[in-house]
Amino acid sequence: PVISLMAEEGIRALAQALPGLVACPNDENARTLALYGAWLAGTSLGSTTMALHHKACHVLGGSFDLPPAEMHSVVLPHAAHYNREAAPGAMNRVARALGSDEGPAGLFELAQRLQLPRSHPSACRRAVSCMRHSRSPRPPTRTPRP
Repeated sequence: PVISLMAEEGIRALAQALPGLVACPNDENARTLALYGAWLAGTSLGSTTMALHHKACHVLGGSFDLPPAEMHSVVLPHAAHYNREAAPGAMNRVARALGSDEGPAGLFELAQRLQLPRSHPSACRRAVSCMRHSRSPRPPTRTPRP
């Protein structure tokens, strides 16, 4: 429960800080909030296991020589959307942290506000075919994107 609270607060802090950093990279308040959010997120990630999102980023980054940060920004909303019914508690926490009605939708909206890349069609097909053994709450299959 403590890690879940830390993760939610980390998401909230990062979602609040990132638009300010994009607009003004030297904004000390936004940088401080981002550092706080990154510490909470890193501590949360170090205290749990990785599943679909993490495996997909490894497959895509390695297969297409793509930078890790971009891979995570592309894959996270899709993985959350895919797992939304299998992990409703986590999705509710993400939604709360983002001030959204639904966690995955909030992640897509944040990516759009930050003008992040959001897809790579051939990479998506390859990732699904490589992740049949993921420890995800929901096994990977081909589903339409939201």
